[in-house]
Amino acid sequence: MKQAVLKTAFGESRTGVRIPPSPPSTAWITAILIPALVAAMIAMKRHYKAIDRAFLFDCPMQVENLSEPLAIVPLDGAALQRKVCALR
Repeated sequence: MKQAVLKTAFGESRTGVRIPPSPPSTAWITAILIPALVAAMIAMKRHYKAIDRAFLFDCPMQVENLSEPLAIVPLDGAALQRKVCALR
């Protein structure tokens, strides 16, 4: 027993990490927290993919007959796409 305590103390002093003994009553944290985090990450991925799809243009940008100086002004992407594609 004394040797195990010494090994633990030596390991803690070398790594700086102390792992407290966990009582069995904390298992619910793992059972609830991990699935909740996974669900949140899946929801975020779905949200960002929806945003990415919203900014995709179906029609190519016309770059012929441009005159100098040229300035690109950011506008509402979805509304601009509907207007440009409706004109064609």
